[in-house]
Order: sequence, then C-alpha cells, then structure tokens
Amino acid sequence: MALLDLTTLSTVIVGGVLTVRLYLAHNIFSHPLSRFRGQKLFAASHLPRSFHQVRGVLQSSVMDLHDNNDYILRVAPTELSSISATPVFTGIYGRSNPQNPEEEAIFWLRDGLEKSLIGLANDEPLAHQRTHLLHAISAQGLDQQLPLLWDYIDLTVAKLSVKARSKEPTDIAA
Repeated sequence: MALLDLTTLSTVIVGGVLTVRLYLAHNIFSHPLSRFRGQKLFAASHLPRSFHQVRGVLQSSVMDLHDNNDYILRVAPTELSSISATPVFTGIYGRSNPQNPEEEAIFWLRDGLEKSLIGLANDEPLAHQRTHLLHAISAQGLDQQLPLLWDYIDLTVAKLSVKARSKEPTDIAA
C-alpha cells in the first residue's frame, strides 16, 4: 500500500514538473510574442517582473533592458514595453485620417449611445453645446456656483460624520 502511494506521489510530482517546464518552454519559444526580444526569464514567467515590481526597481530594470536591446521588449509572457511610443501607437491604434474627420470622430462613438462632446461627427452640435456651456465654465459662472458647491460639500461631510459616529460600514460609492 505504501509503495502504491509513493508511486502515485512521484507520478504527480513528475507530471507537475513536466507541466511547468512545458508551460515555460511554450512561453519562451512558441508564444505569439516570442518574436520580440527580451530576457528569456522575463518571457518565461510573470515572477521576475513581479519580483522587480515588489522591490520597486521594475522601471529601472526595464530601462536598462531597453538600453541594451531594441525599442520594443518583451517584459512578461503577455506584455511588451516600448521606449518610443510613436511607431508603437501608430501600429496599434492606426493613423488618423485628416481628409475625412468624420471617420475619425465616429471612432469615439460607441454602438447604441448618443453622440457626446467627445464623439461628435460634425462641428455644428459641438459649437451649439459649447455656446450653452460657456457660461457655466467661465470664471464668473464658477464663482456663482461656489456657494452651492460648498453647501453640498458640507452636507456630504455632515452625513459622513454621522455614519462615522455610528461605526457601521458605509459604501461611499453608492
């Protein structure tokens, strides 16, 4: 009986070690990001990156790697780091199309949502909304709203003080 348990235990240990080795080999050699340069230890596992992050030297370590290697590096099995954002940003997000600004503005719109100040397709509604909001964000408009803002801040602090004195848990995000 003890021999069977020892055999089973050794099989589980060998299987676990083999699985970890295959996982590390996959991350280093056949992962989709394996074509990018970087230290193999960083490419194999998240542990070296986490270790450097906990020690507080991750940025300086990555900077040293960039000094010795390419401008795009693999710093974890699923992460790349770029020291020059311009070609990377263009490669990921694409170029804007100055000939067709409507096409670029539509990029910011989400399906099923109304157009907002962020994603207006043409400038006419934006100018209309800016005209109506201009008074609210001017210095004079903000000065007029300041007493109301202080009243709401005082009310919030008073309600939080009551909750704090009751010593019951409070979800302030609700």
